[in-house]
Amino acid sequence: MSAEEWRLRFRRLLTAHPDPAQELRRVLVEELTAALPAQQAPQSGSTVFHAAPAGHARLCQSAGDPVIHP
Repeated sequence: MSAEEWRLRFRRLLTAHPDPAQELRRVLVEELTAALPAQQAPQSGSTVFHAAPAGHARLCQSAGDPVIHP
């Protein structure tokens, strides 16, 4: 079964029975993401950027893998 089929099944299940949504979220975050390789695991928390470019400066900020095209 494809990931898209599972996503649709979960959506239908949680629409019909919303009570287990919080527990499902906990299982996904705490148990399943721990099994993923580090580069595939979702990032938690937040990223805050502060910058003060001046003049003709260019500013590039990224919280992930940046792709910069000149």
